[in-house]
Amino acid sequence: EYFGEPPNKDGDGVVDFLFATLYSGVAGYFSPLDQTNDVGSNRRDIVYIDVGSGISYTKGTLSHELQHLIYHNHDKNENAHLNQGLSELATIRCGGENTFHSYYL
Repeated sequence: EYFGEPPNKDGDGVVDFLFATLYSGVAGYFSPLDQTNDVGSNRRDIVYIDVGSGISYTKGTLSHELQHLIYHNHDKNENAHLNQGLSELATIRCGGENTFHSYYL
């Protein structure tokens, strides 16, 4: 609603969320590789979320990583600092747990 439409790489109109045990220190991520047909791509609109985080932190991570996916749909070459700042804003806007907002905002 606030940040734009997600991509539709796989044509199904659905963003997939994969909940799994991720590597230490990572609560979630979006991989731009998945928006390509390159080797290693899942060729899907997908956000990865760690199952070991608390509810509030997971809520923030979902909004943060979904914003990365949406933003990638609109500007694949944006400055990483601006992109990260917008993802932090998404976390705040959606009521997620604060992480490191001041650096990017």
